Amino acid sequence: MLKSRIQGKAAVFMDEANLFYTQKMLGWRISYKKLMDYLKEECGKDVKVYVFTACNEDNKRERKFVDMLQINGYIVRSRPIETKTRKRIKGNVDTELAFEMARVIDQYDTAIVMSGDGDFVTPVQRLKNAGKKVIVISSENRTSKALIELVEFIDFKEFREKISE
Repeated sequence: MLKSRIQGKAAVFMDEANLFYTQKMLGWRISYKKLMDYLKEECGKDVKVYVFTACNEDNKRERKFVDMLQINGYIVRSRPIETKTRKRIKGNVDTELAFEMARVIDQYDTAIVMSGDGDFVTPVQRLKNAGKKVIVISSENRTSKALIELVEFIDFKEFREKISE
């Protein structure tokens, strides 16, 4: 399904926080092992899958999650969470994701972005201007309309059988 949409070599850029909230909205959980297996099957066994996440290093569960991602072959780019108020924490990684897409631009022909965040409209437009194909995989309800209009969009629902726990 994904393989036929890819041109040349692919790289995957995943906004983990966006994926977390997408799962909550969809009502089913993604198996990160199955997701990696699927991406290798569709994109090639040497596909690079970058995951951008914020982590509270003092939280054992969060550290275990990051370890699981690394064990399953994800290239994890993690940063510490920021506490904005006692109840609100923030872990923006959008800038890091955009910089990484630009940093490794010569290593792929198709960028697969797993986030529907409107913050990616400008970086995606720059990739397209550089001749890259861009595919966004997210949930339609959690994806910026401007981003959908700019890229080839695939809803996560299409992959449920292959990647759900």
